Amino acid sequence: MRMVRHFTGSHFDLRDLADELTAADEGLAGSLFLDSVPARYTSGDLDEAVAVTGFHLGVAACQPYAQAPPQEAVADYVRREFADPAGGFCMPHDQDVLRIHRPRA
Repeated sequence: MRMVRHFTGSHFDLRDLADELTAADEGLAGSLFLDSVPARYTSGDLDEAVAVTGFHLGVAACQPYAQAPPQEAVADYVRREFADPAGGFCMPHDQDVLRIHRPRA
C-alpha cells in the first residue's frame, strides 16, 4: 500500500520475495505464482474512513521503531487520496498472495 509507505517508510512487497526465491538454489521453490486479490473499503463517513485507515497503519506500526502518524495527517491523506467522486471514500487494499509449489522430493 502506498499509504503505509507514505507514513511509515515500510512496504510489504511479495514480488521481492518471489524474486529472491526464484534466484535461490534450484529445488528450493518449484513454481511461483503471485496473484493479486482486489479489495476495496468504502465509507460515506470521514471519521470511520480515518479509523479504518488508522487500523491499516497500526498493523505496519507494530514494528518497535514505528510511531502512529498524527490523526490530522491521516485525515488529510484520506481526504486527498481516497475521496470518491460519487461521494464518500474508497480505499483500495488489494491483497497479494504468493503461491509456492515445491517440487516433490
